[in-house]
Parts: sequence; structure tokens; C-alpha cells
Amino acid sequence: MGVLGAQSSYDPRVIKEWIGGRAHEHPALQPFYGLNSDELDSPRAYKLYEEASAINYVTVDDPPVFMFYNEAKGPLPPNAKPGDGIHHPNFGVELKKKLDPLKIECVLKHQDDYRGKPAQQQMYGEMVEFFKKYFDMKE
Repeated sequence: MGVLGAQSSYDPRVIKEWIGGRAHEHPALQPFYGLNSDELDSPRAYKLYEEASAINYVTVDDPPVFMFYNEAKGPLPPNAKPGDGIHHPNFGVELKKKLDPLKIECVLKHQDDYRGKPAQQQMYGEMVEFFKKYFDMKE
């Protein structure tokens, strides 16, 4: 699996914990769940949040993962708008924490890891090599 800026959880409670700021208030989340404002903090909502979060389905037979993030690391600024940080690298950090003990290869890259050529150009080359390794592909 190769992902760019992926969220490993769509649970607003988890997003608030992992990312902070107002990322958990992303305007797409409420419509995604089909919830009314008065349902956001309910057992029904919690069940939907948990069912929609990929990290809750990690098992030992999952595929290897290559993740790339280009949003800034660290805490969000105090003036962050609702939804800022929804592609934060902490989503990858948390997924890697779940995959490493299962011995599933998980490559986590950030744009700051690259020097010289543009980060995405280098990252795409590494991702292709990652896929070649797992698909037993030759040049």
C-alpha cells in the first residue's frame, strides 16, 4: 500500500488527541457520517467513528505500507482553522506504531527527509522501488 497524507482514523475524538487544534472539526466529517449536530457525541456516532477508522482493522496479515506526508510536523498553530491538519504526519506515526510490532514493513517519510530534488520526485522513486520489491518486479 502506498499513501500520501492519509488519515489512519476518521474518529474526531482520536483526531483531536493525535493532531490537536481543530483538525477534528473538518467540514467533511459530519456529512461523511450522516449525523446531525446533536448526534456527534453519542454512542451511535462513536460506533460509526470506530467502524470508519482503518487503524482499528490492523491485523498481522496486512500488506506493507509506504506513507508520505508533506504537512508540517509538530503541533498546529493556535489560529488553525477547522480541518487544518487533516493530513498531518501523526496519522502515519500512529499507524506505524500499530504495524511495527506485527513485523509489517511500514516506511514513513516526510518531505523534510529529502534534500536536493523536490521531495515528491524523490519519494515517488522510493515508492516505486518499494512496490517493485513486494511485487517482485524487475526493471
